[in-house]
Amino acid sequence: MTKNSDNFSRSMQMVIIGLTLTTCFTLGLLAWGWIDSIFFGNELSVYFANRYYRYMTGFINIPVYSGAAFLMYWATRGNTSYMDAIYDKLDLPAHSTHSNSLASSVEHSAEEFAKTDPAFAQLLKRFYGYLRSFSGSGQFGVRQAIDATSGGKSYWAYYFVFGFTILPFLFFYVFTISYAQHVYRAEFNDIMKAARLSRPDYTIGLIMALVIMLVIFIFKTVQFITIKLLSPLIGISKKTLNTEEADPWSLSFKNFITQKHQYIQVPWRVYFYPLIGFCAGFPFIIGLVLLNSVLIIIGGCIMLTAFLLMRFDAGKGIWFHFRDPKTLEVGVAKQAHRFEINDIEEVIVHY
Repeated sequence: MTKNSDNFSRSMQMVIIGLTLTTCFTLGLLAWGWIDSIFFGNELSVYFANRYYRYMTGFINIPVYSGAAFLMYWATRGNTSYMDAIYDKLDLPAHSTHSNSLASSVEHSAEEFAKTDPAFAQLLKRFYGYLRSFSGSGQFGVRQAIDATSGGKSYWAYYFVFGFTILPFLFFYVFTISYAQHVYRAEFNDIMKAARLSRPDYTIGLIMALVIMLVIFIFKTVQFITIKLLSPLIGISKKTLNTEEADPWSLSFKNFITQKHQYIQVPWRVYFYPLIGFCAGFPFIIGLVLLNSVLIIIGGCIMLTAFLLMRFDAGKGIWFHFRDPKTLEVGVAKQAHRFEINDIEEVIVHY
């Protein structure tokens, strides 16, 4: 691994950190405004705006603009380090004033590298083998297998579903406020203010617990989305530079023999379970503050149902597993069939 490759990896790590922190700060402000609006009738925001408006402006603007500058710097530095690493790999000068000659040099170096690199030649043969196999021009040999990667949940589907968060949240929000106003016959902010005054320690304790849970949830969610969003791009770059860390053959073979390999078929409804469970937390929390059994039961039952569906309705999977070095077990969901390795003449995997 070259110095430029190390610089590229470090720059991408800094981009992930900066994007995570900046997004968490922005979503944290939205969470602050939501908690202030629901539980305090915007009294906290008005108080800080009137008394500490100068500090509040700096508190908001400095992290936002500094975070944007931080991301721009490390993204630019990462791009420069990546291009320098490409030049090092192809043995090219890092700075060339002639684009045409540089392009021809890159093409020539890449061609020479492909001819002399044994790994690339092996990969090319494997590619032509796949073409012959899938086109029907080739013939599968005895005990020949095409390797496939295990499937799983689509993170892009999570991003798509995450965009619809506002719809179920609005449903639970309108239902909770309308129900509270109908039962207590007062404006919602007045109801929450009365709850704070009648049970101050209990209500403030619940609000603090909610704040802590929201902070953890926002950070974990943004970190998850950021890493899963950038990891494919980083992975492609590392494969291009041949800097990814590969497991040793002994460990890979052991995992292949001992682990259960699955291809999970995930229906669309699975992606909505966490969303519904999260949004149902609003009537549950308001019910705890008001000690209203109806809101507690409705919100709690929906959250429990979503959790159980997440646990037991995750989609069926096609899988295979070696029961022992001589016995292969394959199946769908809980249906399984066992085969002796010596009885298998060919294995074809479609993916």
